[in-house]
Amino acid sequence: MCFGLLFFSSKSSAQILHDNSCSTISTDFTLDWDATPTGNQFNWTPQGSTTYTASNIEGTGNQISFAVTGETATLTTENSISTPGITSSLSGGADALHISSTGLNVDEEIILTMTFTPALAGDISFDIYNVIELSGGGAGGQQMEVFGLTSTGFAIIPELTDNGSPSWEFEGPGVLDGNATSTAGTNDQIGVNFRSISDISTISVILRRCNACANAANTEFAIGDIDVCLTPDTDQDGIADTQDADDDNDGILDIIEKCPTSDRTLADWDNYTYTNGDPSNTYALPDGTNMTVAVASNGASIVAGETNDNIIGGEAAGTVGLFINGNQNLRVNSIDVTFSWDQAIDSLEYTIFDVDRIVTQWVDSITIIGFYDGFVVFPQMTPSVNNTVTQNRVVGDVNTAETSADANVDVAFSEPIDSMIIYYGNGSDAPAAPGNQWITIWDFSYIGDCGSVDSDGDGIADYLDIDADNDGIVDYIEWQVSSPVPIAPAGADSDGDGIDNNFESVSAPVDTDGDGIPDFQDPDSDDDGDLDILEAWDTDNDGIANTLPAGTDTDGDGLDDNFDNQAGFNSTTNITNNGQTSSSFPDLDDVLTAERDWREDTDIDDDGVQDYDDIDDDNDGILDVNEGRGSNNPNGDEDGDGIPNWADITDNGNGGDGSTTDYTNSNGDNIPDVFDTDNDGIPNHHDPDADGDGIADIVEAGGVDIDGNGVVDGSVSCAVQGYKIRIVL
Repeated sequence: MCFGLLFFSSKSSAQILHDNSCSTISTDFTLDWDATPTGNQFNWTPQGSTTYTASNIEGTGNQISFAVTGETATLTTENSISTPGITSSLSGGADALHISSTGLNVDEEIILTMTFTPALAGDISFDIYNVIELSGGGAGGQQMEVFGLTSTGFAIIPELTDNGSPSWEFEGPGVLDGNATSTAGTNDQIGVNFRSISDISTISVILRRCNACANAANTEFAIGDIDVCLTPDTDQDGIADTQDADDDNDGILDIIEKCPTSDRTLADWDNYTYTNGDPSNTYALPDGTNMTVAVASNGASIVAGETNDNIIGGEAAGTVGLFINGNQNLRVNSIDVTFSWDQAIDSLEYTIFDVDRIVTQWVDSITIIGFYDGFVVFPQMTPSVNNTVTQNRVVGDVNTAETSADANVDVAFSEPIDSMIIYYGNGSDAPAAPGNQWITIWDFSYIGDCGSVDSDGDGIADYLDIDADNDGIVDYIEWQVSSPVPIAPAGADSDGDGIDNNFESVSAPVDTDGDGIPDFQDPDSDDDGDLDILEAWDTDNDGIANTLPAGTDTDGDGLDDNFDNQAGFNSTTNITNNGQTSSSFPDLDDVLTAERDWREDTDIDDDGVQDYDDIDDDNDGILDVNEGRGSNNPNGDEDGDGIPNWADITDNGNGGDGSTTDYTNSNGDNIPDVFDTDNDGIPNHHDPDADGDGIADIVEAGGVDIDGNGVVDGSVSCAVQGYKIRIVL
């Protein structure tokens, strides 16, 4: 049973149990019932009509059509209002759609069907009032069932919320039975919440008499305002995130940002134990994911919920799975098996054994729904010869031996999920009070660490984050090669897949240091020991970033405020941070190349010490300070402009570090002549033969290097502050 915060309506004191919150990047609207409507409110007219359509709700163009079917001859009047009609008698003072019957016999029902035009993906939520024990007596009270269908016929079971002391109890998936009297608008109330990444076409609310009740008068309920929050559209490209292949429009497909691995993991029930009566158990899976399993009654009696080899479904003897045995008291009852993972998993596949029937005793019926971040995700189900699949529901057709594979069902999810519910009950043509029935859920195969990768831990998943590693360089720049004119978004998506036209055919993200972590997720792209957040924002090359993060992200796009040049979300300028390119960042470590500092490993001799800290950059045995003519220091900064002397041919006239240089560049190679003796375009302290005489500097410095590898023969070396200490063997 779910417990929620109480929300209160501004037009009355009525509590609101459904979730009416909505993201700022989502479109939302409300069908507001009112007996005397103004503005965007709606009154059911004419009163007593069994059909009504609310059009252009809050100017959005959305429409909800209502139809009341079933025992409509029993519809009656309440408070001088013919029902269906708008009253406030059941809803604590809030105007609501009231439907009242003079009484229902066994197997009679009244059905309210809501049809959405267009079909809606997102949150659809409302409250139902007056689910109570009927005055006619008997065990239980009026029964209600609530379910939705997508445009393609997949069944959706809502999340139901109470106020902490409900006058009703669960009897099956989306099925409720009143079991106590109530004060209107309090504990008889239900918050109904549908969340789906697929378009919801219809929602049905069914009113029935309880199984053992007499034909009680005033069998009635009411439905309050209907709140709709469409699925978010992070990049504001007109494609909802749930249908968008690149949610943040940064040019990196969601599947790359969500799933850093394609390796499959097997969760083998041979390695786990679930004991009958356990409310839940948590298991550590081989890839480090934690899976929690809970077997719970939804009106049915649990005979067994345990790991064993009772049913093997055509596999070898001794095959272990999660065995579920239930005694279904009513057709609407179920046993609910819930799986949840502490990180989303992708491409889950498994098999359920022995989905069959004995017509005189039971008919196995299973509905499976996955969830990702609260949104419904549907599986693909493949039947065997002895059962039938309809979208996300399978029903047994033929009695089948537990050792046979002929009643197996294969289940596969193509999208990431973080939880899943298997509702196990009876088919619609099962006996009214069937006996025991059983199935086994076999091993899970999946791709782990998927769907919720958050590289920088800022609470925004990478596929929604325009700066996944929080270095102040937007992902749009880091996935591409450095260029002053990178591939830019066109702001158009001709095929409607959520991928900008200019990003439809792009290369794999750049991984500068080849460590398997692409630059957009790597805090040190060149693996030089200096984080990108320093190298990208140290504009004077003094080893201190000139811009520091604020630690806040006002617009919630994943880019820190101090680096953010574009407020809010859109599909073009936000992901480029208002036109930034790689050339917006420093190139001071080695100005002779066009590569930016955060992608440039300046360790010429590969001794593990960056050149700016290395006293002998090329390890030729001659200290850098001695490789310039006279007393000129190549690694100094005479004019304090952040460019080392050896690469600086212009005196900016600033106060520097006290070093000396000569800016003369007679051959135009952008290296002062005093630091390039042979004028070959390689500064002396990087040049293994600085004077170009054919004799290596290491030899001229007194070493022996017959193999010409730059290291004194017959020695091993270790780096100490950038200088190799040679030990003669």
